[in-house]
Amino acid sequence: MSLENEPPQLYCKVIELQNVDKDSFSSSLTTNKQLVIGCVLQIEKLKLQTSTQTTPNLTWNEEFLFLVKKRKAFLNVNVLTYPDNRSKKGNLIGFVKIEIEKLMNETPKEEWFTLESVVPKSLSKSNSQETMKMMQSKKKIQIKLKVHFTFTKKYLLEEKKQASWRTKFEKLIEILVSDNFKLLLTFSDLIHSRDSDQISDSLISVLRNYNQAMPFLFYSIAREVSKTKLPQQLFGKNSMARNMITNFSRQIGKNYITSILKKPINEVIKQQEIIQINKLKIGNDEYEKNIKWVEKMLQKFLDAIVGSIKQIPEELKTIFSHVSTIVEEKFQGYSNFIILSSLISRFICPAIHHPNYYGIIEDRITKENKENLRLISKILQTFVSTPKLIERNELFSEFKNWSDKNIQKINGFVNKIVSSGSVVNKNEKKKQDNHQSTTSSFQDLIDFRNFLYKYFDRIDVLHYEPQENEKKFGIWFV
Repeated sequence: MSLENEPPQLYCKVIELQNVDKDSFSSSLTTNKQLVIGCVLQIEKLKLQTSTQTTPNLTWNEEFLFLVKKRKAFLNVNVLTYPDNRSKKGNLIGFVKIEIEKLMNETPKEEWFTLESVVPKSLSKSNSQETMKMMQSKKKIQIKLKVHFTFTKKYLLEEKKQASWRTKFEKLIEILVSDNFKLLLTFSDLIHSRDSDQISDSLISVLRNYNQAMPFLFYSIAREVSKTKLPQQLFGKNSMARNMITNFSRQIGKNYITSILKKPINEVIKQQEIIQINKLKIGNDEYEKNIKWVEKMLQKFLDAIVGSIKQIPEELKTIFSHVSTIVEEKFQGYSNFIILSSLISRFICPAIHHPNYYGIIEDRITKENKENLRLISKILQTFVSTPKLIERNELFSEFKNWSDKNIQKINGFVNKIVSSGSVVNKNEKKKQDNHQSTTSSFQDLIDFRNFLYKYFDRIDVLHYEPQENEKKFGIWFV
């Protein structure tokens, strides 16, 4: 496997803490005889956590791997004390902030860092004398970090070690997909909303590599519908199934959205000024001219989307056909709304608004271009999700006639997706294997493993019982 196309990676090893004892801290922090300490490492939004250790033996030797997307980012290491080994919430006692740019060389580093002190909020608000006494008497706390950085064209881990990790993943995936994905679906139910999008992206990438993405999506969709009581709650904001469909679409649909959106986006970019549709800010003549321009652009985008049936990836057609079948069995008449929301509102419209991010347009667009694209994507989102809101929305009310004229066209588009997808179902396995021949990035494997580690001890909340699988699953993290 080659890592030539992957961003730089930072390998960190948290080794030990020294000069930590109970007398170093106020009695407000802990009442235990021994301190329970853990570390949280963070680069941008990704947080990874060590296990907890008890004084006096504060040795970890635990390894972490980060994908470095920005040279100007920081590695933050927070040191916390916990009431006990099972507690999730701790008190911050100190931290280290390290510039990633200073680590960007090929020489491994191992050095001591002195923690910056932190005054607990409870002390800073209530007892200034105790705070001052604590700060004056506190000893220096040092955390020893072994930091290894390598550039993109260098291997962070040897091929042999990566192969070993992938072998572990093959065993792990066998456990996760067994019993109709029972353990993996339980894990999905526990994901916090703030982690859902990132976890689902890594999860879909890993499962695609093992030809299990579409089967898992089928089960996730069925589970989402079965546990939902009202149709309005289907695939809500915090739904893991919703995020997995969106990320699956992004991963397999890049060529699709580029082929259908590039031409109309370039049409919008030709307009160098922001198109204003607020009557209070412009005159009548300019208002009517702008409304006509927006309608013209909306029609170009809609025609491109509706005419793209043959270009939609077969896997997406299969997924949406499955959505239609499952949803209609329980909530008749709601499947079109779900499909349009998944395909257009959460996949195509964000690509219209951010064509640079989705790789549709290479040249950076202007602020005016972005504002016009935002307006068009917002109207399209409203049109496909809640057409009646176009009439009620003061800014969008002028587009009611356009909406009424095209509502039948967009529903016909969904019907064609569903009917063409049902044919693919018979050959789904063959199509799936052909499509998923690429290898997921090593970073996706690492991210997925770290998220599993983070949430594993919460699975017992839902009383998952297969002890043998649970035992194997737990040993994988040792």
